Order: sequence, then structure tokens, then C-alpha cells
Amino acid sequence: MNLIKTTSKTNPLYVGEFRSQQECAHLTANFRKSFPDEITSVNIKRSVIQNLLDNENVSGIRFMYGLGDKNDAASRVIILMPCNFTMQGNIPNVIFNKSGFYTHNGDMISLDDACGKQVNHVFRMKSQNPEIAYTKILRGYFLGKAGLLELINRVTDEYVSYNFGYDITSNSTLKPVIRSIDGDDDGLDHGKLCPPDTDCGMESDITCVATYVAEYYAANKEGELNILRGFRDIVLNENLASAAIEKYYTISASIMEQLYKDVAKTEVAQTLYHNYFKTSVASLVADDKAQAFRIFEECMQYLTDKYLYQ
Repeated sequence: MNLIKTTSKTNPLYVGEFRSQQECAHLTANFRKSFPDEITSVNIKRSVIQNLLDNENVSGIRFMYGLGDKNDAASRVIILMPCNFTMQGNIPNVIFNKSGFYTHNGDMISLDDACGKQVNHVFRMKSQNPEIAYTKILRGYFLGKAGLLELINRVTDEYVSYNFGYDITSNSTLKPVIRSIDGDDDGLDHGKLCPPDTDCGMESDITCVATYVAEYYAANKEGELNILRGFRDIVLNENLASAAIEKYYTISASIMEQLYKDVAKTEVAQTLYHNYFKTSVASLVADDKAQAFRIFEECMQYLTDKYLYQ
């Protein structure tokens, strides 16, 4: 996993620029034409955005897409995930709070509920485009603090409008714009797609924890890692449209960030190797994929409890 510190060129604070009213209208019209069964916008409370940005450790927000019901377009939910300054690929890591995440209307939902809603979104998008890989389905959009603060300072209403757009000139990419409810001003766009063309976690090696552990303890590192990679390719890919895997992709980068910082990381690596790594490999050698998947879930729960809410 490639974690990088921010520079003047990578600083997530400044991700996002304003589009003209004409450009915004063009994007939203394309979306309505291309996705006639989907809602075109969601209103987000300004106070929710402001509350998240008041935290000095927040560089911006991932606006993640969810559905209460995968068969009901009207159940669209925007989940606001604040991010720190540590970059994986070109999007910063999520900051997790035990109380969960805000939705567009100010409700607080748990991590598990958020991942369940995200899976519903993934299912709906997959049904509309069966050829697209699960890891390529757009799950959200990151915008930096600077542009978001400028936006909410421009708007006087209680809500801002998150408008879904579709840019047919750039590989048919979904590109939302955020602006005032009446739409009589420029809209904030030019954020980072998640997952983007470059990595934001969905294409990262799902064995990254195992790779880290193997560096410390595995006697037959490449042989054991190849077994786990085979497990990833066969079993985990079969479960990609599940809340468990969606949760993994949501939390893994933040967990690894904290693991790298842990002064006792060698001891943690030893625990991971003996309690999860070896037993998972043994299960796979015995062709017990179900047990290997249970061990994977137990391992992620251990790491979640230890690192996620720091």
C-alpha cells in the first residue's frame, strides 16, 4: 500500500474547482438523459458539511453513494465521510468515528449500515451495466475543504444541492456538481472519483495485510502469499457484492495507516501471523474456503477494534 504525505501538488485541501452555470447544466442534462430512472439530485444540509469541516484534521469529504433499497431510486442516500491528509493513491483516508457517519439529511448511521447502503448502490449500478466490474463501479466523490468552505459561504439556504452529472466527453464519467438549491450560480466539481482511474482502495491488493505480516514471519513468504492471492481472486471476488467486502475496502487503508504508525507493530504482525495468516493458509490448503473467509472476517474485526477509531 502506497501511503504518501501531502505536498503542494497532492494536498487534498485544494481538490475541487468551480464550473460555470452552463457547464453544470450540460452535465446534469446528460445525466437525466442517460439515467432517466434515477433521481437527479439530493439536498445536503449545509450545517452537516460545516460541522465536519470544523475539524482541523479534516482535509475534505468523500460523498459516498448509497440506497436504502436497491430497487428504489428514491431511497438514494449520500453518506458524508470526512478524510484526513494521508493519501492512498490520489484520495485521502477516511476518518472513522464510533458513532458513525452523517447522511445528507443530518442523520447518523453506523459503519455497517453505511456499507449496506453502499452495496445496494453497487447492486443497482451493476444491474444497469452488467459488463462493468464491481471494483469499477463509482461509489462516491471526494472534494477538498477549501472549495467546500467557499461553496457553503456562498450559499445562504439551509441546504446545498448535490446534482448528479454525466460527462460524455471524458469516458462517459459520472461527475456531480454541488451548488445552491436554485442553481443560479457556479457549481463545485473537479473532485476525485472513488474509485478513480488510479487506485483509491478498490483495486488495491486485498492481501495487503498478509503481505505486511509475511515480511516479518513467513518462512515461505511467496508460496503462502500466492495461496492467499488465489483465495482473493476466487473467494473474495465471489463476495464482492457484499457488505463485508464493501466494509473491507472502506476501512483497509485507514487501518494500514494506523498499523504502520504502531510502535508495537512487530508484535502485532506476530499475532496476525499465528492467529490468522497461518490458519487461513491451512484452511485453503485443506480446500475449506468457507473457513478461510471466516478467518478473514475475524482478522478484519481484530484490526478494526485495534486501529480504526484512533
